[in-house]
Amino acid sequence: MKNISEKIKKIMLSFTYEEQRKKELEDFKKKKQRFKKMSNDEIDFEYCKCKVEYEQKKMVLPLFLVSLLVATLMNWWRYFYVFVEQMLRYSNSNLGKNEVEMVQVVIVIFLIFMVIITTCIFIFIVKYVKKIYALSHKLLLIEDERNNRNIE
Repeated sequence: MKNISEKIKKIMLSFTYEEQRKKELEDFKKKKQRFKKMSNDEIDFEYCKCKVEYEQKKMVLPLFLVSLLVATLMNWWRYFYVFVEQMLRYSNSNLGKNEVEMVQVVIVIFLIFMVIITTCIFIFIVKYVKKIYALSHKLLLIEDERNNRNIE
């Protein structure tokens, strides 16, 4: 019984700022120690690889966002509105109750589909930005280790 209460307490504390900071600090120390164990050539290799990946992702993100914004504003939702308009015209003609309900179900399904697509794109963007953040953090760690070794 005491073991269960300790586990619950540990889980609850894991959401606090202090516990998250402590975990991040432990991860930081592990990464820093890993870089200290590397040779100069390995550090150079990691630095180049990380820098190229970071710069590439940093350049691609604005292009992706602008193209997504233009596509969204120009066409994507327009098709939804045209579809809904046609379905409403169809449902306003002399249809029976079953056909009107069918049209409403189709509109709801189409709306759900559009929301799912929008959510997936949003999740992709968030993950992409988090990856850029992680790369910049790794790059700073590598640069710090290179500065400590006086590698140019």
